[in-house]
Amino acid sequence: MSASSRAKRDFWIQTGIVLFLIVLFVAAVIRSMTKPLTVEDLGVHVSDLRSLCSAGVELSDQFSAGHVTETFFESDLELKHEKITSTRETLDSADAAPKAMADLETARALAERTGVAFDGLSSRDETVAGRARNELTRLVGALKQLEDELKKGVGE
Repeated sequence: MSASSRAKRDFWIQTGIVLFLIVLFVAAVIRSMTKPLTVEDLGVHVSDLRSLCSAGVELSDQFSAGHVTETFFESDLELKHEKITSTRETLDSADAAPKAMADLETARALAERTGVAFDGLSSRDETVAGRARNELTRLVGALKQLEDELKKGVGE
């Protein structure tokens, strides 16, 4: 076998291996995107929302007390709001395992309320911002309760 034909054969073997790896990668990405949320996955998203609500309450308190600047408050609030939006989009576009469907609907509703409350925090009206802060405080409790239920469901 000549060096030229051996080089061609090696090229096609390497090309085939690379294409195979690309197909495997694409299949794995598609599988992960279309896989229904498990109870554990849902628990992670609920935990993220609870943490963001707690951070929103703390940020609001610090801003009210004058411990952070308005610029910091607004930029941090925007960053947290983007994370909430991302979580909401994930929950809205996802299916769940059969035993997690009711919890997914609850998480979607709580995520919607969280987004609205964060919108209220950015209001210049102190009354609206105060109501939003109170709503975030209530949401921390509701999200913690759902998180605990999901953890209990994982243990069963």
